[in-house]
Amino acid sequence: MEKFKISVEDWTKINSENAKFILEEAKDYTKYLSDSSDKITNRAFAILAILIPITSALIIFVVNEEIKPVDGYKTITYLLFVVIMGLIAIMFGISKIVFPRMFMPLGREPRDMCSEDLLGVGLTDDLAKLSIILSEIEASQVKIDYNEQQIAHRTTLLKNLMLSIGILFALIVLTLLVLLFKDSGYLCG
Repeated sequence: MEKFKISVEDWTKINSENAKFILEEAKDYTKYLSDSSDKITNRAFAILAILIPITSALIIFVVNEEIKPVDGYKTITYLLFVVIMGLIAIMFGISKIVFPRMFMPLGREPRDMCSEDLLGVGLTDDLAKLSIILSEIEASQVKIDYNEQQIAHRTTLLKNLMLSIGILFALIVLTLLVLLFKDSGYLCG
């Protein structure tokens, strides 16, 4: 990722109030991105909390019902197995959204800020403060770029997993309907 640099020839001429305003806006936006990332994580946890019991129930159903190939419904057994494997794969995909969560946090560690440039060695107090503010603006932009990229990736992954869940649940419903109506005469065979 490319490091952001403020494009000003003489940084000492930057108005410190304007720089403080820009930094506050950057902090607000970084916080917004952090909150958005938390929402994605919470959605993934909620989906996982729903999928685990459903998958368990399907496994128990398949094991307890012992759907026999002699009934002419061997395909249904295979279909349920595929659905169960698909749900397990989706749960692993959701775990990629949740663990580990790649995100640049708000703020910086002191060790990252204790350089001669940031400490303002040889500068007046006002210029030293301005130097820190400008450095934080640049660091915030790097965080924003990285976090936006991570959120976009996680959002795309979550959307694809939700689409897969929809397809699998349609298969589950169709399979269960076939099982419910297999002896009713509504189905051919």
